[in-house]
Amino acid sequence: NVIILIMLYEFKVSEAFMVNILRIILVGMMRGNIFSPTFLMSLSGGILSFVVMLIFSRISIFSIIGVSVLGSISHATGQVIMAIIILSTEAVIYYLPFIGILSIITGIFSGVLVKTYLKRSVTKNILDSSIE
Repeated sequence: NVIILIMLYEFKVSEAFMVNILRIILVGMMRGNIFSPTFLMSLSGGILSFVVMLIFSRISIFSIIGVSVLGSISHATGQVIMAIIILSTEAVIYYLPFIGILSIITGIFSGVLVKTYLKRSVTKNILDSSIE
């Protein structure tokens, strides 16, 4: 989510979405499990977290760290929803509190990384200098 969050703040939404989808597909291909249940869980988590981070990065209610936490929680939630669909059981939902706590921790860490990176605006400086 670090790269996708950076892209949401520094690039076009379409470019960020394309990188997100391509990342999921490439990882699925490299692991040899494309279109498997784990691939579908990754895809559902990736899409849901992208949409949530896109919405909250645009309405400016939360800081970058807050957007990262929301993205992390929604990624896990998307995966659990897909697991419920695939396994045809709601028992997986009991993992959500534990996964939620881990998502908050990793979301804060990722958000701090993105915030630090964006302060330096390395990507923007490189792109601006290559255009001139």
